[in-house]
Amino acid sequence: MSEYSYILIENNSTGVKEKVSLQRWEDILKYYGEDKYTILSYLDEKGNDVDVEILKRPISDNKLNKVVNVTLTGGIIGLIGNSPQNSLNRQISKENANGWKVIQIIPSESGNILLIILRLLLLICTLFFYTTANGYYVIMEKKEEE
Repeated sequence: MSEYSYILIENNSTGVKEKVSLQRWEDILKYYGEDKYTILSYLDEKGNDVDVEILKRPISDNKLNKVVNVTLTGGIIGLIGNSPQNSLNRQISKENANGWKVIQIIPSESGNILLIILRLLLLICTLFFYTTANGYYVIMEKKEEE
């Protein structure tokens, strides 16, 4: 989220549009008042439009956040017994019942070589019946109870 540095304004009498800095805008307001100009948009340093409604939102809406790790099972048990969709649905339903809502789901991609070796050894030791698998991180929020 970027702050705005410039304002695109239009003179209500002449129709002339002008990009002004925040300091210049304060001077214009002081000398001419709010009725003389209309704000068309807010701009960042590069001249890109900034969504001011995002900037006006309060930083804290008294919301709690948490991350839930949904683990998956690999091997033959994972193939036969449980799908990733069912695991996600079960975990999300449980959290929804407690008042949490999902904000984002991120795949848990562990690229750690040691973890891969341990998972492979576990798979071999269990005769390909069971191993752990990468799951998902589910980011959740709910309103804080007062």
